[in-house]
Amino acid sequence: MKKVGIIGGSGFIGSHTTKKFLQEGFKVRVSTTDISAMLNNIKPSRNARVIYKNEAAKKDLGIEFNPAIVPLTEFSK
Repeated sequence: MKKVGIIGGSGFIGSHTTKKFLQEGFKVRVSTTDISAMLNNIKPSRNARVIYKNEAAKKDLGIEFNPAIVPLTEFSK
């Protein structure tokens, strides 16, 4: 099973992106500070796990994300 992580999953785009990945059979982890908006758009799933902002800050998730080192030209192609 493929896995995906979504940052900001409670917003409009994040919740719809999460829903699409779940429909495609992905195992999804969502980082959010407010779950209420997301719950309006997504049915509970055993393949979804929500990581709240303060919980994620305490754990090593196995990735290091630093957008400052990603060249913007990569996304303009």
